[in-house]
Amino acid sequence: MESFYTLLDYQDLLQISGEDSEKFLQGQLTCDLENLPPWYCQLGAVCNTKGRVYSSFRLLRTENAFYLAMQSGIGEITRNNLSKYMPFYKAEMADASQHYKRIGLAGQQSQEAIEKCVSNLPEPNQAIQVNGDILVNLSGDIPRYEIWLTQEPGPLADVSVELTQKDASAWQALDLENGILMVMQEDVEQYTPEELNMDLAGFINWDKGCYTGQEIVARMHYRGKAGKRLYKVVFEHAEPVTGTALKNSSENTLGIVFNILYLKDNLILGVAVLKTSIDPAEAVFLDDESNLLPASISPLF
Repeated sequence: MESFYTLLDYQDLLQISGEDSEKFLQGQLTCDLENLPPWYCQLGAVCNTKGRVYSSFRLLRTENAFYLAMQSGIGEITRNNLSKYMPFYKAEMADASQHYKRIGLAGQQSQEAIEKCVSNLPEPNQAIQVNGDILVNLSGDIPRYEIWLTQEPGPLADVSVELTQKDASAWQALDLENGILMVMQEDVEQYTPEELNMDLAGFINWDKGCYTGQEIVARMHYRGKAGKRLYKVVFEHAEPVTGTALKNSSENTLGIVFNILYLKDNLILGVAVLKTSIDPAEAVFLDDESNLLPASISPLF
């Protein structure tokens, strides 16, 4: 894979701090914060009372605050919902999107560039401070890092100079390829965590206490095999698509394609919640204004 960097300015960043911030978030998020030390990362989500996801994010815990990075527009939705419960706690919530210039870097060359500035890299899902800036290691099968730059230029400020800049879709595609779904505005409260594979991708801790929607989420998890799961959908088209219905050869609708990303060489990537009984080898099509575009589907786990 070609190494690259992208600006993460398309994401919202929420900061929650204060004496009761952990207690407050522990009662709302699907992930466990009691056992999350400072400078560790965690995937998480927030559900409504019906157990449907309205926000998903990467959470970073520092010494004094929790930072939740999510898709653009989801920050305001999350703040409005969480603020209903905040008056009962000594905690503050603020939009921190402008506090840092955040950059995502991927590929072996990106790690080599970082190693020129940082002698000891953090372990995966951990972060360190470098002269006031923050370096987050998100590496899995390939090296992936986030750099959070403050206004004062530090050692990490020029790391991306040697790399090719790509559109944010390249970074988002790496998430989807790993089964990590960041909910977009049009998908708010449409799906359960199980339908979005969040129970498989590490968004949910099953041993923590109650949180909003937990009873429904747990019931669906323990009742048996999931009836629907998140599938990757790939197709090719030279123009942006206007339709989202995924159909079979009989033109029956199987599901709706969402989180659509436009990649190079006319390749388009998306996801769809489909019945687990579906055959991945089945011929499927995206209905783009009655123009059926051949597509392929594959499970994400």
